[in-house]
Amino acid sequence: MRTDTESLELPAWLRDAPSDGFDTAIRINEKWWQKTLSSAGLDDEAPPSHDGRLKRSDIFSLASEGIGTARQARRVLWASLAWGEGPRAFRNPGRVRSFLQDTARNSDNLVTALAASTSDPVDAYGRMNGHTKHLGPAFFTKALYFAGAGKPTHPSLILDARVAAALHKHCGWESLRIGGAWPADTYGRYCSLLGRWAQEMTTDGRPVNAEDLEYRLFMKR
Repeated sequence: MRTDTESLELPAWLRDAPSDGFDTAIRINEKWWQKTLSSAGLDDEAPPSHDGRLKRSDIFSLASEGIGTARQARRVLWASLAWGEGPRAFRNPGRVRSFLQDTARNSDNLVTALAASTSDPVDAYGRMNGHTKHLGPAFFTKALYFAGAGKPTHPSLILDARVAAALHKHCGWESLRIGGAWPADTYGRYCSLLGRWAQEMTTDGRPVNAEDLEYRLFMKR
């Protein structure tokens, strides 16, 4: 039975969960990114880093420079992938290789999706979902999220297996699949749910953003 997320109540534990570490620096495989993108003629697109580390705020700063060109959109994507996987070169080689098999087509689609992410997360998700082999929701939603450049009202959020597991096991969204392959409608319901919960938690002296709740869900054990 499909869970009614419009009536799903904000769990008490989520309200009280700590959000320390939201902008923690993540170590990335800087040399791998430089070598891989350089070999593809994209050496000026390597993810920004400070001593081989990358923060959310670094990617927001990068996205604030604009996402309207293929190069700018790819830079946000590469940084999102680097931050999401950290120091490992585990699945990113397959993601990047698949993207670069048709760079022009995939870049055009990415530009359109990132632009849509700032107003219509369902449309943005639908454009990316299944478009590029090996680039699934857990990672392309990171790019959709960062495209908002840190705007508090940005509607697109990160959705991965850890967040889905917390929603399924600890928040009452029992119909939500944990392992991924979520349809665009599910992503839209997820973004709306966290947006509503954030509004419920916000007070005059303590604003809460949906991205804060995503992080708390991700950190739930």
